[in-house]
Amino acid sequence: MKQSVRNILTVSIGILLAALYILTLTAERSHTRAQSCQGLKVSITDSAALRFVSEEDIARYMDEYGPYVGKLVEDVDLGKIEEILSAKSAIRSCEAYIDRDGYIHTEIVQREPIIRFQKGDIGFYADEMGYLFPLQKSYTSRVPIIDGAIPLNVDGNFKGKPASEEENLWLTRIIGLTTHLQRTGWSKRISQISVLPDGNLVLIPTEGKERFLFGTPTRIGEKLLRIASYYEAVEPAHDKGYYSSVDVRFDKQIICKK
Repeated sequence: MKQSVRNILTVSIGILLAALYILTLTAERSHTRAQSCQGLKVSITDSAALRFVSEEDIARYMDEYGPYVGKLVEDVDLGKIEEILSAKSAIRSCEAYIDRDGYIHTEIVQREPIIRFQKGDIGFYADEMGYLFPLQKSYTSRVPIIDGAIPLNVDGNFKGKPASEEENLWLTRIIGLTTHLQRTGWSKRISQISVLPDGNLVLIPTEGKERFLFGTPTRIGEKLLRIASYYEAVEPAHDKGYYSSVDVRFDKQIICKK
């Protein structure tokens, strides 16, 4: 067979395959357009330890979209579905798509709190990005608790980041402190953090009566080293609970009070 004939056959086969692909794709699209929505499938794709939202919650939130079962697939507004679900405080992001069988799939990523703030009767969470969101009725996350005179001007229904730069800076530093405690293992020894009216932090240990006056959430490593020195050199010299207050705010000083 001559080379020119082979080339013609090769091109013809290529054109035929392309035509078959286009016909198949067109048929699938026509099938999808004519298909009605069959229902909802929910995937919660993040850590199984978080249980802020369930499949039942997502189905209930979808009521805000309106009837969708039986609706033509081409008329389902996936962007609106993503907008409705992503607006929920416990949901960080949502992606929605429709499969070949006509089911709406929603892939949910929950917000993961790293701190719980308790400001009097008002409680709320913060995630690692400094996004604040309300406590959830269905689930309580076991994260460090910070209470007292919290300098964030928000209520229990607030969602988002604080309005002022000063509040955002304080929140960023507090997140840095709690992250450092988790990363270095100190979170096992510190059960709670309280904010005094003057802005100083008090670290409350898991065991013992001492209250560590920590100051502002700065120079974190240095201050924790002074707390470690207290446990290694000062506490063993006395009975447990001998000191009630341990001030580690100042460089090269550990000030203990009965």
